[in-house]
Amino acid sequence: LLEGILNRLFAPQRDGELLSRYRGLCSTVGREVLIRLEKEEIVGKAIGIDQAGRLLLQADPGIRVVSSGECVHLSHG
Repeated sequence: LLEGILNRLFAPQRDGELLSRYRGLCSTVGREVLIRLEKEEIVGKAIGIDQAGRLLLQADPGIRVVSSGECVHLSHG
């Protein structure tokens, strides 16, 4: 029984389904956002989620990869 539960729980991670579902449900992608990090704030457009689940942000001077921080939506997307 435990083996069956664990197989069902972790199966989406093996085939990428979990990340694909997350990308489809993420309300941040496509919006202008403010990211507050420990020592800086970044304003830009959330353009996607990478393979590691990090936010891809189009900001000056280019694309930034954000793995943690506070995200504030500035637009409705």
